[in-house]
Amino acid sequence: MRLNKGDKGKLVSQLQKAIGLDPVGVYGPKTVAGVQVFQHLKGLPNTGIADEATLKAAGILGGGVKEEKKAGLTELPEKLSANFSMKEFVHSDTAKRRGIDNNPGLEHAEAALELFANIVQPIRDHFGTSIFLSSGYRSAALNKAIGGSQTSQHSKGEAVDIDMDGRKGPENEDVFHYIRKNLPFDQLIWEFGDSKRPDWVHVSYKKGGPQRGQILAAKRNSAGKTYYETWKA
Repeated sequence: MRLNKGDKGKLVSQLQKAIGLDPVGVYGPKTVAGVQVFQHLKGLPNTGIADEATLKAAGILGGGVKEEKKAGLTELPEKLSANFSMKEFVHSDTAKRRGIDNNPGLEHAEAALELFANIVQPIRDHFGTSIFLSSGYRSAALNKAIGGSQTSQHSKGEAVDIDMDGRKGPENEDVFHYIRKNLPFDQLIWEFGDSKRPDWVHVSYKKGGPQRGQILAAKRNSAGKTYYETWKA
């Protein structure tokens, strides 16, 4: 038994509900993307086709699958989750302006799938509105061009910056506190701003874990140099 793009019916609805999508009963592009993410997290080939192993992993059919051996990506996915695309994750005005290649490797895409499944998509689902990513993946060349840290998790596909200033939906502090209280993160940073609102929020999820749960606040000294300290409520 298998389900594929274009299929309709109760079984499609059950699958969609099992992997966290709206159970509309039509196997469209969002379902293909959602199945790809689910398959990657379950250690299955990310084909986007719900074969018997995928349906078992989703609890639609009896049995289960072993997750010890995770299948790696064979190509870059167009979607990282139900509401976010790879194009959105790699977009950079600086890279475009300077002609810098900002395409990720397969290992970066695998990290991004975990980041979006555990952090970014849950934020979007909770607030029920678009979430703006001001920065996502940074290639080594782009990271160097903007003066980023050599150990930046952006360059590993493990981090995003979220900035909701001037947009409909939650404020930056709302996003920060939701992540802090509800999601499993590696690092969460209150980026500058003041005691009431950060200028933006940085959050990361380490591929394969474990997650440190580190919460920091970014500040600048009198010379304008950035430093970090433990965030305090």
